[in-house]
Amino acid sequence: MHVPLPTSARSGEALRMGSRFRQDGLALASLALIVAFVLAAILAPVVAPYPEQGRGRPNLSERLQPPSTAHLLGTDDVGRDLLSRLLVGARPSLATGFVVVALAVLIGLPLGAIAGFLGGWVDEAIMRLTDVFMSFPALLLAVAISTTLTACGDKPELKPLGEDAVILAFGDSLTYGTGTSRDFAYPAILQQNISRTVINAGVPGEITRQGLVRLPGLLQRHQPDLVIICHGGNDILRKLDLARARQNIQAMIDLAHQSGAQVMLVGVPEFGLFLDDADMYGELAEVNTLVINDGTLGDILGKNTYKSDHIHPNKLGYQILADSISELMRASGALPSGALPGGAIH
Repeated sequence: MHVPLPTSARSGEALRMGSRFRQDGLALASLALIVAFVLAAILAPVVAPYPEQGRGRPNLSERLQPPSTAHLLGTDDVGRDLLSRLLVGARPSLATGFVVVALAVLIGLPLGAIAGFLGGWVDEAIMRLTDVFMSFPALLLAVAISTTLTACGDKPELKPLGEDAVILAFGDSLTYGTGTSRDFAYPAILQQNISRTVINAGVPGEITRQGLVRLPGLLQRHQPDLVIICHGGNDILRKLDLARARQNIQAMIDLAHQSGAQVMLVGVPEFGLFLDDADMYGELAEVNTLVINDGTLGDILGKNTYKSDHIHPNKLGYQILADSISELMRASGALPSGALPGGAIH
């Protein structure tokens, strides 16, 4: 029969354990590291050198800086201090760890207690279920769960836009309206279609690297509710590095989200025989769960009736693009059906 130890014996055992722990340098170093990590997570807004950058604010004037006294770990591709990102990011990482352990305790302890108390077939069923989960490699199980959740998820949607909403149409000559007048560029026609203010922020000839530098000022000036990004055509035409172009467009998406705006993508075709959209647009839409207008520009540029030259629509082509975007906005929940025309052209 098990006889409980007296209180004095238990206290003595605890003291001996504490003494052994204090004499173990590796254990003390590990404890100090854990305490430092927890304190860094708790005090991140205070100890981070650039807490606003840690929360995501870009600083494009200091992109991709090497480690220095100003930025001990350097900066990322939109100028954010990496040390601040690590410190601020420690909070959700620590919280995730606590949640996982709490769930394991809340689920594992009751199941273990039930199996031990009832025994028999209940014990066998719980043990075999546990064996099934343990037999799968952790990475494979994570991929399977992620794939299942993705397949069961809804298609990307947009939040409803109020009547006073501002939409920033951001891009190059395809947004500017090269091939027709500004009054018949797709942003102007879109504004008439949806009865919301649409800002034409297209710059002919601009590549994504230049657009990424220009976007923050527009976001600050107009504070849009939705940003429609149709960019990258000049990178494709000039045969620039499309991996870099994709990174630039991703940074544009991040900037728009950080400003509080929703984002819609417009796919741009690779200007060749088949006029299929460049792969990066579909990939970016999938990774960021974005609504994308894909294939429309390729269809327009594939018909002489709708284009002014081999890379630009004409008046009728821009009308088709604007109609396609407005219908997609309605289908995605941004607009009610039958929005009336109106608003001022910018």
